Amino acid sequence: MNQEMFSDTSLVCKEKHHENELLKSFCVQCKVCICDKCGQTRHNHHTKVDIDQAAKDHKVSIQDITEEMKKGISDIQKYVERSKELSRKSRENIAAARDKAMSCLEELMRVLKEHETTTLTSLDVIDETEKRGHATQLEHFQLSINQLQTSVEYCEAILQRNQSVEILQVHQALIERYRGLLNAEKRNINKPLHTALHARYEINEELVDSVKRAVPGRVVLSNADPLQSVAEGKGLQEADVEREATFVIRTKDSNGKQCYDENDQIIVKVETPSGEELKNTITSENNGDYNFSYTPDCIGQHNVVIEINGQPLTTSPWRVHVSPHRYKRLFSFGSHGKAQGQFIRPSDIAINDTTGNIAVADHGNKRVQLFSSEGKHVKAMGTKELIDPSSVAFTRSGDFIVISSSKIFLF
Repeated sequence: MNQEMFSDTSLVCKEKHHENELLKSFCVQCKVCICDKCGQTRHNHHTKVDIDQAAKDHKVSIQDITEEMKKGISDIQKYVERSKELSRKSRENIAAARDKAMSCLEELMRVLKEHETTTLTSLDVIDETEKRGHATQLEHFQLSINQLQTSVEYCEAILQRNQSVEILQVHQALIERYRGLLNAEKRNINKPLHTALHARYEINEELVDSVKRAVPGRVVLSNADPLQSVAEGKGLQEADVEREATFVIRTKDSNGKQCYDENDQIIVKVETPSGEELKNTITSENNGDYNFSYTPDCIGQHNVVIEINGQPLTTSPWRVHVSPHRYKRLFSFGSHGKAQGQFIRPSDIAINDTTGNIAVADHGNKRVQLFSSEGKHVKAMGTKELIDPSSVAFTRSGDFIVISSSKIFLF
């Protein structure tokens, strides 16, 4: 066994004059393996531990770093898969945008092509009608020419034969017949010719100019991911009738990081139990947060649908239960009695819009008491004439008016 150990040069010391000395210790300061001679010489005052124990301790570190590297590989592989998934989604979105653009453009071309077909068909019908009318008129004129030409030839033949008996026999009947034919043709000639049509194509210049200037659509890029974006707030869970309900939409990218783009399209629909859509308002913080508010006008379950860039959020729609408004007591003050802050038959109350101070007409104590917005007693006002204060109100300037025993007092 010793022979096998000595045959492995990694187990023996390489220091000069220490040949064939086994490495038995580990120098903590120098972090090297040493033999016994090394431990007695240059490493004499250093901390030394058994080589197997040192290896055991280091083995744990190597195992730890190995596990960390494995985890690192696993994390990177997950990022690779995530990157592939995001790339696939991007290509799907690009393909969807391309299909939508092509659909829009094809529809526009279809409309223009349909207009072209309708217009040209109309012109073809007009052209065919014009040609038929013209051909009918020409045919009529040609028939007249043929009749007259035949008559001319007959007359010329008589004249050429120049026979007195023939001329006299046919003269009267011939003259009247042909004169009637001439008169008839003159009447036809004097009739209006086939009317020329002035066909034209009127261009809607305003529409054509607007189409030339307009862009049917545009390509919009955004990092907002509907699968990562969230909506939060009480207004997505419950609300009170005639009370404003609010919630916040936060746009995030595919890595879950909040993001903002002014081109992001945020659509919110709040539907009543009957299916009617409520009006809602939106304000943007220009950082990816969008504040929404709406005011329900009836009780029952309402549905809130949220879309970002045409895609619904993962938890959309929300079911919101709308209940009648329930008032809650914020605080109370006062008790029965005549001391400061106490009342006997309080008859009216008013609140100062500016300071929040509260004035109470203390009917039984013949006074008006003033309290802070938290209900702390500030002062009491009363006169001999303030017998039965029944009504109190603040003016814009902060004074207040009291009605008592048919009199009006200003404090």
